[in-house]
Amino acid sequence: MVSSRDFVNLSKYCFHDNKHIIAARACPNFEYNTSDEIIRAENGPSGYIITPISENQCRLVCLINVNLKGWLPQYLIDQTLSMVQVDFITELRKYINKVQDSLV
Repeated sequence: MVSSRDFVNLSKYCFHDNKHIIAARACPNFEYNTSDEIIRAENGPSGYIITPISENQCRLVCLINVNLKGWLPQYLIDQTLSMVQVDFITELRKYINKVQDSLV
């Protein structure tokens, strides 16, 4: 139900107090215009904080502040964003397993 969105973000990655912090925010990009078929959405201050718990576990905190633009009911946005986060975690786990397998 939610069509494609285009995001232009400025991101920053750092380590602080044994935490990996990934932060992002929308930034204007006047050289790259959107097409009529894709809506330019915006991320407010957003990010991920990854904290090690043990050798094989970590805590992932997701901070999401997104404006998808367009005429979408808030309940649909909330539902879609939660599904996107579940998909992100699933793909992240697959990637980590693949990287770990290649290191063995």
